Amino acid sequence: MKEQKQILKGTLAVILFIASIVSTIIFIGITINEFHTLKNLAVLLPFSTILLVASVGYYVILTNFGRQENKELTKIVNEKKKLQEMIEIAELKKKLKEIEQK
Repeated sequence: MKEQKQILKGTLAVILFIASIVSTIIFIGITINEFHTLKNLAVLLPFSTILLVASVGYYVILTNFGRQENKELTKIVNEKKKLQEMIEIAELKKKLKEIEQK
């Protein structure tokens, strides 16, 4: 269930990012076609830049730069490390008892 939500968030963020890029290109194209000059582009360019920056920020917030953390896998790895440490401690205690008996 969590994986599906993460995939949905990533997909939404990518769609939003692509839509903002496409809308920026369309806005620039409309401005150039209608006004045949780049003077009005100075008004539209900041708006489209803000839209692009906002969508990139939204993508970063939703996906942590696309990283998907698997908490269960992290738990398993941590438990494995703890078990290995416990085994090593038990072996060291066993060796210490053998040395003390001699």
